[in-house]
Amino acid sequence: MVNTSKLIFATLYDYLFDFRHGTDTCQPVELDELTINSANTTHGSPYESSKAHDLKKLFRHFHFPKDSVLVDLGSGKGKVLLATWEFKFKKVIGIEFSEELTKIAKRNIEIFEKKKGKRPVEVICADALKYNFNGDENVFFMFNPFGAPVIEGFIARLQESIEKSPRKVWFIYRNPTQRNVFDKNPKFKLVKKITSMGTEYLIYIYGI
Repeated sequence: MVNTSKLIFATLYDYLFDFRHGTDTCQPVELDELTINSANTTHGSPYESSKAHDLKKLFRHFHFPKDSVLVDLGSGKGKVLLATWEFKFKKVIGIEFSEELTKIAKRNIEIFEKKKGKRPVEVICADALKYNFNGDENVFFMFNPFGAPVIEGFIARLQESIEKSPRKVWFIYRNPTQRNVFDKNPKFKLVKKITSMGTEYLIYIYGI
């Protein structure tokens, strides 16, 4: 009963988020409804919005360095990107391989820019495995956007980036169905487990 009440609250909070801001983030979208130009489509997941209430709690809880760059893997309609608006990230990047969801995310960002002022937020339409690291990305968010093969490939490329540009990295993983990818990697340390509104979040740190 308690979990049901919390789920209802979180859902209403998200619909109010869209109503208040004039954005489009709540409505789920199946994978076969989207245009995707990627060999990894079979490893993808349907779009489901992250919870704004949870995101704000998470970003308030962790005191990331002031020059932090956050990357949302499988950023969908941009809910995570919008939720960072009040937090002082140096830059926020969304990576999404669906053209339709990328367009919606860009519209949502434009709405926020008009209402709240510009922030260093952008969304890139690309396969996560083709993302070109800048060497300063240090906070990653993931809401179970794809299967283990893609996660493993991305982690391998991230490790190459860290070797070239040593830095401490945080990885926030919501609904961690593929957590084994992180647990079997000795470089990643599970530092926090949070359950909010019935949803599990694991926070890993990559040590250097």
